[in-house]
Amino acid sequence: KNQLVLFSLKAPEEGSFGGFKLLQVFMNLGLQYGSGQLFHYHQDEDQNQPVLFSVAAASETGQFDISNMANFSVKGLLVYMNSADSDEPSEVLKTMIALTQDLASELNASLHINMKDEWSMDQLAALEADIIA
Repeated sequence: KNQLVLFSLKAPEEGSFGGFKLLQVFMNLGLQYGSGQLFHYHQDEDQNQPVLFSVAAASETGQFDISNMANFSVKGLLVYMNSADSDEPSEVLKTMIALTQDLASELNASLHINMKDEWSMDQLAALEADIIA
């Protein structure tokens, strides 16, 4: 089943994510900079293994300017996966949920399923049930 799963993180009012703090949080959580100028979470946190899910900037291009991170800022982040890319999409989803919650905690961000849906245990359970179906 081919299903895009998307979580969004929004910066606090009048705030943004960026600079070396963002890079440090990504690295601490096992995200690696790679193709498409995005950050990716690889199986076993090994760059030679398949990408399980990715993080894009909530901007026109979605890209991170790694060479200029000190001056880079964005109002939101998008964490996404395609369920068809994994043999065990529900396991990948669990990892993605945990990492997204950690990101939100570290960055003081608000969390949403897709762009606006409430982040709740019921919604996440429904999402997981839909992926397995």
